[in-house]
Amino acid sequence: MSNEVKNKDNLIVNNSVTTNTDDIKHRDVALKTALILAKNYGFSVIPVGGNKKPLISWKEYQDRGATVEEIRKWFNDFPQPGVGIVTGKLSNLVVFDIDPRHGGTNELFKEYETVSVKTGGGGEHYYFRYKEGIQNTTNLLPGIDVRGEGGYVIAPPTVHSSGNSYRWLRKPKNSESIIELPKELEKLLNSQNTPASKQVDKSIFEGVTEGSRNDSAASFIGELLNKFDSDDWESKVWPLVTGWNINNKPPLAKTELRTIFDSICKAAKKNGKKSKSNRKIADVLIDLVLEAGCELYLDENKEPHITFPDKPIVGYSIKSGAFRKWLSGKYWKEHNKGFSTDNFSVVIATLEGKAFHENNVKNLYNRVAKHSGSIFYDLGDDCLVVKVDTEGWTVQSTSPVIFRRFNHQKKQIQPKQGGNLNDLLSYVNLVDSMDKLLFLTYVVTALVPDIPRVVITNIGDQGSAKSTALKVVRELIDPSITKVLSPPTELMELAQAANHHYCLYLDNLSTLSTKMSDALCGLVTGIGFSKRRLFTDDEDVLFNQKVAIGITGINLVAEKADLLDRSLILQYQRIPDNKRLSEKEFWKRFEDEKPYILGALFSTLAKTLEISETIKLKSKPRMADYARYAASAAIALGNNAEDFIEAFNENINRQNRAALESSSVAQVIIEFMKEKHSWKGASSDLHAVLRELAEKKGLQIGGSDGFPKSSNWLWRRIMQVRPNLSALGIKAIKKETADSSIIILSNLNKEKNASSIAITATNNGSMATVAASKDDSEGEMTIDDAVDLFNSIDITKAKSEDFANSNYYKGSTPEAEL
Repeated sequence: MSNEVKNKDNLIVNNSVTTNTDDIKHRDVALKTALILAKNYGFSVIPVGGNKKPLISWKEYQDRGATVEEIRKWFNDFPQPGVGIVTGKLSNLVVFDIDPRHGGTNELFKEYETVSVKTGGGGEHYYFRYKEGIQNTTNLLPGIDVRGEGGYVIAPPTVHSSGNSYRWLRKPKNSESIIELPKELEKLLNSQNTPASKQVDKSIFEGVTEGSRNDSAASFIGELLNKFDSDDWESKVWPLVTGWNINNKPPLAKTELRTIFDSICKAAKKNGKKSKSNRKIADVLIDLVLEAGCELYLDENKEPHITFPDKPIVGYSIKSGAFRKWLSGKYWKEHNKGFSTDNFSVVIATLEGKAFHENNVKNLYNRVAKHSGSIFYDLGDDCLVVKVDTEGWTVQSTSPVIFRRFNHQKKQIQPKQGGNLNDLLSYVNLVDSMDKLLFLTYVVTALVPDIPRVVITNIGDQGSAKSTALKVVRELIDPSITKVLSPPTELMELAQAANHHYCLYLDNLSTLSTKMSDALCGLVTGIGFSKRRLFTDDEDVLFNQKVAIGITGINLVAEKADLLDRSLILQYQRIPDNKRLSEKEFWKRFEDEKPYILGALFSTLAKTLEISETIKLKSKPRMADYARYAASAAIALGNNAEDFIEAFNENINRQNRAALESSSVAQVIIEFMKEKHSWKGASSDLHAVLRELAEKKGLQIGGSDGFPKSSNWLWRRIMQVRPNLSALGIKAIKKETADSSIIILSNLNKEKNASSIAITATNNGSMATVAASKDDSEGEMTIDDAVDLFNSIDITKAKSEDFANSNYYKGSTPEAEL
C-alpha cells in the first residue's frame, strides 16, 4: 500500500482497496489516522466496519473521547477496520453529507475552504465547527443530510462496500482547517424547522414579557421534557423551569407555573414518554437489540436469525446460546444485572414476530458459498472472508453472503501467496501417481459447494495414515475441533452432523448398513432430512445439505453400487517404522506450511474456475460436474485433462471391481456367463440356476449381503450392479410378458471374439438374417435386434438345425435357450 500517514500536516491523500497481503499495513494506516485525528484535532474516533456500522458500542464516546489504549486495541483487534468520527459538541464538528444518488449537489459548499472528503459511495462530506444545538438531520435538502449531536461520519482510509475508499479532498493541516459554520448554512438549518431550530435558545433565559409568558413556558417545558427521562423531570426539569421564570417580566406565579408544568408532564406521559425504571425488562432488552444496529431476518428454512454489528458476516439463530450471551453482556453493561429465561422468551417471541412480519429472507452458508460466479470462504473470525474468482483471490471484510457458525469450528489461518499445492502431498501417504492426482483434484473441487462431490474413500492397513490424510484435508478446508467423526448409528444423527460440518469425514468404518449407504449417496447429491422439533408440536426441523464426504476403513466398506459409483477410492500402504514422524512434529510442520498451501489451494481454485468455463469432456461419467471441475483442476496443476481422465477411469475400474466383488448375485452371473453368449428365460428359472451355483461356491444365501432366497428379489439385486456388469461386458435386460418376467443375459465379450454373427430363421416360409459387426456399439445393438427377431419367430416352423449350428447359441437348441 503506497499511502502512509506521515505527520499531522500530511495525513492520507488517497487509498486503495487492500488485499490479503495488505491487512497489517491497512490496520497500521487506520490506527495512525485515528490517533492523529484524536490527538491533533480532538475528534472522538471509533472503529467502523465495511458496512459503515460501528464495530463497538459507541454511545459513551459521544460524551468522552477514547483513550490511546482503547484506540490501539480497536484498530489492532479488528481486521481492516475503518475510521469513524463522532460528530457534535465533543468533537466540535458538524458535517454536511452530500449524496448525489439522491439528488444532492455541492453547489452550496464548494466555495468554502474547509476540510472535505470524497466518500466511498461517490458523495462528499464538508466539515464545519459545531454550533450549539445542531443534531442529526435528514433531507435538509434533497440528498443532503447533517451530522451533528448524536451522529458520526466515516473518514479515510475506510473502504466502502463498493470497494472504493474514502479519501481527503481537502485534508486537515491544522486546527484552522475546519472553518466556522457559515451564517448562510446556519440560517438554512433554522429555516427548515430541523431539530436544530427546536433546540433551547439561550436568549430565552433572558426572560419574556407578560403577554407571552404562558405560551413560552409551555414551549420551554415541552422542549426540556424531550431532553430528559421522565424519572428526571422533577429533579432536573422543574428547577430549570423555575430558573427560567425568574427572568420573566414579571415572573409567573409559582402555582400558575406549576399548573402549566404538571399539565405538560401529564400530556407527555399520555403520549408515550415513560420512565425507564417502570418499563418491562423485556422491552428494555428488545430496545438494546434494535438500537445496537442488529440485522434481523429469516434463513432459507424460515427460521429467525440475527447478525450483530461487530460480526457482520455471521448469522445466529435468535434462539441460540450465542444470542443470549451477546444480549446478556449488553444488559449487564447497561444495568449491572442479568435477566430471567422468561424475559428472554418474550424477546425471542417479539423478534420472531418482527422477522416474520418483515419477511426478509437470506440464505445462510456453512464455511463455503458460491455467489454470482465467485466462491466465498469463511475464515471463521467473524469479520473476514476469502473471495475467489477467475481473477484470483483476496481477503476482504465485506461479504454478500452470511455464514452460520457452529461450536466445533475453528478459525482458519489467513492464506499467503507463494505456495505450491503439490507440497500438500508430503503430508499424505500416497505412492501411486494417479492416486496423487486424484487426491489433489479432489481437494480443489471440494471447495466448489454447488456440485455433487465424490466420496473420498481411504482404504489401507493400520498405520497407513489413511485417517491422517482426511484430517489434513479437513484442516485445510473446514478446520474443526473434531477433525474426523465416529460413524453415527441413526439417520438423524447423520443429518445433524451433515448440517453442522461442511466436511463430513467418518473414520474407521468396519461396516456400512444399506440405509446409511443410501443416505450418504443422498448427501452427495443433496438430500432433505426432517424431524419433529418437539414431541408436543407439529413443526419439523429441516436439513437440506450437499456436503463433502469422506470415509476410511481397513477394507472397502462401501459395497453398494450406488455409493461406489460416487466414490474416489484411494489406497494407502503401511508406513515403515523408520519413516514415521511423531504427531507433534508432523502437525507442527503442517501448521508452519499451511498458510502457503492454503494460498496455493485458492490460487488453483481460481484457475480451475476459469478453465471450467470452457473445458469440454469427450465423455461424461456419472459424476459429470465433478469430473469437469476436477479435470480443470488437473490442468490448473500443470497436467493434461487426459491425465485426469486416465486416473479417473482407473478409479471407475476400482469401483466396478469392488461392486462386483461385494455382490453375490454379480459373482454367480459372471461365473454363469463365462462360457455363454446369451441366456434367456423366466426370472424364476434364472434364480434356480444361479442359486444352485451360489451354493456350490459357498456363498451366503439370504440376508442383505447374501444371494436372495426369493426370485422376486433377483432382478432388484441385478439392477444394483447392472452398470458394473455392463462395464465387464455382461448386459442384463428384463421384459415383462403376460405370464412372467423374462430376463435376458448377453455376454458382449464373447461376441467381440467372433468375426460376425448370423442368425437365419424361417418365419412363415421367409428367411431373416441379422449380422453383427465387430464394432462395439453396433455389436451391442445387433444382439438386441437378434433377440427381438428371435422373439418374433414362430419356433415351431423354425429349422432347429440352423439354430443348433449358429455361433450365437454355441450348439444349444432353441428350446433349451428359451
